[in-house]
Amino acid sequence: MGDKTSITEMKTSHLLPLIFYWQYDYKNTCSLNPGLPLYNFASTVMSYGGKGLKNKLNGHRIELTVEKILTRFAIDDKGHIIWVIFVFGWDELSVRPEDKEMIGSYKVFNKDNAEAKNGIIDISNSDKGITLGMFQSIKKKTWQYLDQYDLNITIMSKLIVDKLMKKL
Repeated sequence: MGDKTSITEMKTSHLLPLIFYWQYDYKNTCSLNPGLPLYNFASTVMSYGGKGLKNKLNGHRIELTVEKILTRFAIDDKGHIIWVIFVFGWDELSVRPEDKEMIGSYKVFNKDNAEAKNGIIDISNSDKGITLGMFQSIKKKTWQYLDQYDLNITIMSKLIVDKLMKKL
C-alpha cells in the first residue's frame, strides 16, 4: 500500500427495487496499511512479553512472524424505503471487522543456529463491531471503532505472547 493509511472500496451488494418497497445494502470496505497494526503488535510483544520471553528462551533466539493480521473492516449501510403516499425509510448502519483471526508463527533456534522448535499460533477476533444509533455520526463512530481496533490488536498480541509462553 506504500504510504497510504487506508484504501476504501465502495459497492452496492444488494438492491431490491419493488413498487412500494426498496431495500439496499451499501458497503464501504476499508483496508488499513498492515504497518499500522504491525507496529502495535511489535511494541506490545516487546513491552508485555519481552522479559518473560527472554527468561523462557534461556539464550536461544526466536523468530516471530505475523502471517495474518487484522486489516479490514466494513462500514455497512442496510437501507429500507417504503413508498405509500409518503416515503418512510430507515437505515441500519454498522462498522464491523472483516477479518476473523490473527495468525503468527514462530521458530526457536538454539545457540548453534539450528532450529529447535516451531509452530503456529492463531487467535480469533473477538471484536463484534459497532452499531450506529439514530442521529449518530458515522465519522465519530468510525473513529470510535478504530480506537477499539487498536485496543483489540493489543489484546490479541498479548494473547499470542501468552500462548507462545505456554508452548515454550
